Amino acid sequence: MTWNFRKQNALLWLGLGLLGGLLVSGVWPSVPLHAVATDKIETFSMASGPVEGDYEAVYFLDHLTGDLHAFVIGRSAALKGGFGVIEHCYRNVMADFKTEEEKTPKFIMCTALADLNRAGRGSNVLPSRAVLYIADVVSGTASAYAVPYNSTQHVSGQYSESAIVPICSFPIRKVVAPAGSGKKAKPSAEG
Repeated sequence: MTWNFRKQNALLWLGLGLLGGLLVSGVWPSVPLHAVATDKIETFSMASGPVEGDYEAVYFLDHLTGDLHAFVIGRSAALKGGFGVIEHCYRNVMADFKTEEEKTPKFIMCTALADLNRAGRGSNVLPSRAVLYIADVVSGTASAYAVPYNSTQHVSGQYSESAIVPICSFPIRKVVAPAGSGKKAKPSAEG
């Protein structure tokens, strides 16, 4: 009799747990997951990040030339299959990183969500939802960039080209003066 009682008790609690879980999942607000991707080979990096709504930009950085490209894919009835590049943005980032002439920059990059001020701009062009961060470990500097996004052009299927907009730059390495020198030391690649 005790075995049967324990079995029924366990089944009752299991049933109540399942019912409670179903009730909570039906009432609990659903939160969409956002995933970004970043990859790199010796002299080339690639990353993705949200621009607006369900649209993302894919970023390509050539480490040798400093050429940074961003492409946004969108629906366009004019293109076969209904999809194609709707926006292309470009910037050469070499001037944004003050690397000594004889040194080659070593870039890393990633994207992150950013709640940039999008109100009161007076136009249809807004900054992307994601910010692209590029760091040069040789100069010890990082910069943040945004893609200007025009939702009206995107919805109408008009292709656009614009410049990737720099937001800010900041040091990623603490500069410490050698003891007793009285001067500031330059950041080094060794860290």
